[in-house]
Amino acid sequence: MKFKIQYTTSEANLPKEIEGLFKRKKDKFENALSFSSIAFLKSIELEDYPTALQYLSNLRKNLYDLDVLMDDLDSILTGYIEYEQSKNQQTEQQEVVEEQ
Repeated sequence: MKFKIQYTTSEANLPKEIEGLFKRKKDKFENALSFSSIAFLKSIELEDYPTALQYLSNLRKNLYDLDVLMDDLDSILTGYIEYEQSKNQQTEQQEVVEEQ
């Protein structure tokens, strides 16, 4: 079973948090995808289709986990961009009010 963990970080730490999230998973995914891909192709070559199916299942699971990570990073970056745009709009509105 997997559990979702949420936490907050400061704006200054956001780049490090995003980079850390990505880097912690990057090597794991690269190794798992590489190994499963090679093993899948070798199983096909040997006509060991039940084993090939297992490696294909592993590949799909790893791709799903990677997609979940990409979705998390997408949400974080989208939220940050929306925050920045909102902050910029508020600053522009304040400048207009001050000019009047």
